Amino acid sequence: MQDPMDAHPHQADIDCLNRQANVHDIVQASNPSSAYGVMGVLRIALSTGNKGMLASFFETEYSPSVVEYKKREREAQQLKDGTNSNKRMSASTIIMQQMELSALSTDFLAAACNSEEFVEGKKEKKLERAPSSRMLAKEALIKQSKRESKRMLISKPSPMKNRVSSVAESIYDIMVENEEFRSNEGEDGAKLRRKSHHVSLVDSIDDADFESKILPEEMRCLALMAHSHMKPAMQKFISANKNLLKKFVLTGNDDTMVMLTEIYKADPTVKYGPTCQSGPLGGDAQLCALMCLQELGGMIFFQDPMEAHAHQADIDCLNRQCNVHDIFISNNVSSAFLMTSALRHALKIGNSDRIESFLSTRVSPSVAEYKRRQNEVSKKMSEKNNFGQKTAPSRTSMLGRMMSIKSTKRGSSSSDNEGSVKGKSLRGFFNSKSFKKKKNKKKKANGSL
Repeated sequence: MQDPMDAHPHQADIDCLNRQANVHDIVQASNPSSAYGVMGVLRIALSTGNKGMLASFFETEYSPSVVEYKKREREAQQLKDGTNSNKRMSASTIIMQQMELSALSTDFLAAACNSEEFVEGKKEKKLERAPSSRMLAKEALIKQSKRESKRMLISKPSPMKNRVSSVAESIYDIMVENEEFRSNEGEDGAKLRRKSHHVSLVDSIDDADFESKILPEEMRCLALMAHSHMKPAMQKFISANKNLLKKFVLTGNDDTMVMLTEIYKADPTVKYGPTCQSGPLGGDAQLCALMCLQELGGMIFFQDPMEAHAHQADIDCLNRQCNVHDIFISNNVSSAFLMTSALRHALKIGNSDRIESFLSTRVSPSVAEYKRRQNEVSKKMSEKNNFGQKTAPSRTSMLGRMMSIKSTKRGSSSSDNEGSVKGKSLRGFFNSKSFKKKKNKKKKANGSL
């Protein structure tokens, strides 16, 4: 349960955890809506003993993009090894040619003279000026040395090459262990194709057509998104759940919408929502806008954890907004299959509580806490402002007090008999008898001095 309304000092660790969950393709749920849906399916799987839905709890698997990543790594390594071997062959050929030209023995000459190259060369140059037997033997020996050096280099590669290739092959074998099986396809016989727990997930899904108790028009959109290397997995996922997915209003980017039209063709029962642009061009931001406009209820987003993305900020924003608005979200294949099981069961029985994010507006529990903190801050600021107004008089109040003092001065100028300063104006004080007596005493004292 991630808090999308607070800053975390360990945000890098959270991002690493989310990415590794997608790399290892384990079941995950980052908000309450997804968590309750996953828990319902896990309960059904445990009660029925369906291990296909719980494949990530029994097997070590990886995202489909990992296999694609390892494939690219192997191709790059093979290309590098091939370039190095060509360089070594050219250098070794030159060295062997120099050695053979500098040290021709009688045995080599005899063997060369009896070779097929020597006989054929002699026949071809019969009409021309006959070269010396030594020259023909030398040419035949050079050709033979080239073939021998090539055979030796291919059959006996360098120890470093053996070590690098064995390490790469062992890593790849660990990652694709139990992922490949043989199947008879076409006339070529047995071919290798990938097998993972996704196959068992597909087998565990019963995607028979059914009548939904909740109509698509009553629900918000379901978004389908996939990164480039995850598009084949998305296509298999849609094909395996096409009878369920058409019970929703489907939206996504350009590639996903084209994929949907290819699978459903001209099916009139399929409802399509707005088409978003590609992710780097703002497709993720468009989905965020749909979420804020309360038109998106769930999202299946096959993210590629093995590739750098130019629009990573948009992806992070989309993931955060899904948690803020507490909608159904699945970021990998395992979570997506469990999510579809929960959606299928809810639509069959008409249980709107399990798909509440498709029918009403939800927010993360942290949003209420965030609003409470914001209200407290606003309240403290308003109290501080009110206290400042009481202690520090405004400019208008100061001007009002000065005007009242002037008016009292004018009204009390004729009262000279009172000696008290309290309640009198300055002019009345200076004209009073007591002030004049004190003034005269000071003058006399100064005159006597």
